[in-house]
Amino acid sequence: DDEEEEEDDDEDMGPHYKEWDDKRREVCARMGMPRACPYISVRGCAEDRSDSEDESPPTAAEMTKARVILATEARMKASERAMKFAQGQHPRVDISGLGEDSDSDAMDDDDDGFFFFNTANGNAVVMGLEAQIDKATDAKKPKSEQFDELSMLTHAIHYNNMWFNDNEFWEEGDLVESSCKKLAAAWKKLLAHTDEELGIDPEFTRPGIEALLENFDEMLNDDPRGLGVEYPFQWRP
Repeated sequence: DDEEEEEDDDEDMGPHYKEWDDKRREVCARMGMPRACPYISVRGCAEDRSDSEDESPPTAAEMTKARVILATEARMKASERAMKFAQGQHPRVDISGLGEDSDSDAMDDDDDGFFFFNTANGNAVVMGLEAQIDKATDAKKPKSEQFDELSMLTHAIHYNNMWFNDNEFWEEGDLVESSCKKLAAAWKKLLAHTDEELGIDPEFTRPGIEALLENFDEMLNDDPRGLGVEYPFQWRP
């Protein structure tokens, strides 16, 4: 029944989406994953329609713009950890000199899954980012595990980007700049390896991570607050 419902959904999305999804399922099977393996969306196929009321199925040209990262079980577990970090939940950082983050209670989840994010949480993310990068790219880990950890860390701090807009280390030469340089350098080194070494597919996941890094660079340097600070992010091998 679930498969029949999925087929109906595919038909609602039109033939070009179905063709894209069929290819995705084939790649999942080839990579040893379930054919219905989930994915992390990096770029939608119809972003150009954001100001439009057009609800027609995506065209063939629009589907070529879709970028995703196939979500293996290992990547999903890494994503859970990374999302907590990006919310300032872990690790706890003492910025008060009192042995505990004095504003930590402000970030506690409520029963509906909402949380309050403040400057202390943003500081915690920035202050912990370099250590998270080092942990993800530990040389003792296989390159595939390094990819899983670093990709989900990057996705988390791009998706939950409140830390970037609310921290005290944003000035030129400070921790935001040095941490993001470190992240770019880690990706430059890691992406020099082959898809086989990284345990990724060339059809979806390689283009997906490259699109994510382009998006991250854009986030760093869009400068909507008019700070006038540039954050170099040279990630390409």
